[in-house]
Amino acid sequence: MISNETTCDVGSITVAVSLSYTEIDPTCVVFSFRIPGSDEDINWAFHRDLLKEALDSGTSGAGDVKFFVDRHDGYVRMELSSPDGEASAYFAIEIIQDFADSIFEAVKDDSYTPTDEDIYKWLSPDDTM
Repeated sequence: MISNETTCDVGSITVAVSLSYTEIDPTCVVFSFRIPGSDEDINWAFHRDLLKEALDSGTSGAGDVKFFVDRHDGYVRMELSSPDGEASAYFAIEIIQDFADSIFEAVKDDSYTPTDEDIYKWLSPDDTM
């Protein structure tokens, strides 16, 4: 599992965020936002290619999760939309770039096919081979 504890700005509030990725689902990343004054995280799961596409082309996404990269000012804006409302979260571009680099290093691309050893690890995560 790859995890990065960081912060982002949502409006005038700085919010703690956990960026996580596991090889068990090699296409999915989860951003868990810890809203001040709340006991529960707000989790957003989406395809990891949205990060790569945004960093490569400047924008990505449609629907609930969209990314916009501003290289001049050095941030990535993540726009979130749900029936409960909408929000924009601003991350330093280096945080998103480093996280994307590490997850694509762990699993190179979408042609990933799990090996028997991978499947064994997933089914028996507490056992060692």
